[in-house]
Parts: sequence; C-alpha cells; structure tokens
Amino acid sequence: MNSLRPSRGEVTRQALLRAAVHLFAEQGVENTTVRDILAAAGQKNESALHYHFGGYQGLIEAAQKQWNDAVRIRRGEMLAAWQSAGEAPCLRTLCRIMVQPAFELAASDTYHRDFVRAFGHAMALGTEPALRLARRTEDESGRTLGNALRAAMPGLDAFASRHRLEIALRMCAAAMHHHAGQRSAFRGKPAQIFLLGLLDALEALLAAPESGETRAARSASGMTHQ
Repeated sequence: MNSLRPSRGEVTRQALLRAAVHLFAEQGVENTTVRDILAAAGQKNESALHYHFGGYQGLIEAAQKQWNDAVRIRRGEMLAAWQSAGEAPCLRTLCRIMVQPAFELAASDTYHRDFVRAFGHAMALGTEPALRLARRTEDESGRTLGNALRAAMPGLDAFASRHRLEIALRMCAAAMHHHAGQRSAFRGKPAQIFLLGLLDALEALLAAPESGETRAARSASGMTHQ
C-alpha cells in the first residue's frame, strides 16, 4: 500500500503547483512572487521551487503541461468512444470533443478551475496565433480532431477553415475564462446552460458558409488558395 502513496517530493511539488496556480488566478501571474508561492504552499526553504521546477518559468511550464496532459487524456477517451461506434461524427459532436474535456476538468477540481482563471485569457488575447499555440502541445488525438473538424465544415477551403478554427479557439478560451470567474462556475444548471450555449455558438461559427462578401474580399486581396 505504501508504494501507492506519492513521495514526499511529489507532495511538495504538487503543493507548490496548486499554490502557484491559485495565486495566479487570484492576483495574476505578473503580480505573484516566488515568496508568495512558497508561503502559500507552506514551504520555508526558498530553494524548493528551484529544486522542483528550475525556477519561476519552469513552474509555469509544469502547470501548463499538467493541464495539457489531462485534456489530451480526456479528449483521447472521447475520440476513442466515437471511433469505436464506427460512425462519422456530426459537427456538434466534434465541437463537444473540442470543449468538453477542459470543461470537465475545471468542474472536477479547484486546481483546474484556477488554471482556467489564470491562463484562459492567454490564448484569447495573445498575439501569437491560437492554432500555433494549440499545435505545440498537439498529440495524435488533437490532429485527429482537427482533421475531422476541417472535413466537417461545409464548403470551406483550407484558408477559410483555418480562419474559422482560429476564431473558434479564441472564442472558447475567452468564454471559459469568463465563466471560470463566476460564482456558479462549472456547477449545476447554470454551468450546463453555459456549456450548451458555447456548443451552439461554436457549431454555428464552424457551420456557417462563407459569404459572397468575404469571398470577394479574399479574391481582391489574393487570399483565395492560402
């Protein structure tokens, strides 16, 4: 039984992660110091953070990796269930696979809820393309989902589908970040209505045909086959 218990080092590591992410959510990454994190984690040794993460940036990267790994696992489970059914998924099912893993994680644990509050705006507001950020941590399940989404968008060429997915990622990140700050976040009927409304908006965004006005603007700009 003892072998199943986390080591003392792992307990300390997780305590630092949870303390840091909670502080990031409450006061922002830029306003949180190493001393703040150590105090919140109950650590007196100022070298603890450097020992476990190599420094402040290493801690942030560890928190992001932990989140990304958890999302990938749940997304992979949902994709496996779809593939075992042997039917091509509709666009709404693909939208659900896109957003529900993150929603379920945030609903399951205050740490993950704090993570959405702390970092959810980064993809929504960042200057780097959201698709590029997503591809940095993409695994086979992410590539499968992306390909299925592009195939399910009716009548959109490669340029238009990339543009829609870019907007979709930013929209979902902004919506989840805002929801995470609400008193009823990820709990009860309000959370379920939020999720369904987000799916409605995402499905509508990805299903809408490209207008003649947009096609004309792209043609005039030379963006017809990019």
